[in-house]
Parts: sequence; C-alpha cells; structure tokens
Amino acid sequence: MDPITVGIIGIIVLLVLIVIGMPIGFVMCIVGFGGYDAKPNENT
Repeated sequence: MDPITVGIIGIIVLLVLIVIGMPIGFVMCIVGFGGYDAKPNENT
C-alpha cells in the first residue's frame, strides 16, 4: 500500500477507536503496530 494511504487509514482508525472509548495509549499502540505491519517492504 502507498504510505499516504496507510497514514490516512491509520488516522481514521485512531479517531474511531478513541470515539468508542478505548484508552488513548492502547489505541496508539494498536494503530502503530498496524501501520508498521502495513508499510511496504523496502530494501534499506
């Protein structure tokens, strides 16, 4: 996936989880791991 698309999806998921009442620390952890997993594999 394109990094911009991953970022937009991550922000949307972050806001939805905060609105439904999850603690912010858990939400940021879940979104962070999801974004790291979804980023394209690049040879660095």
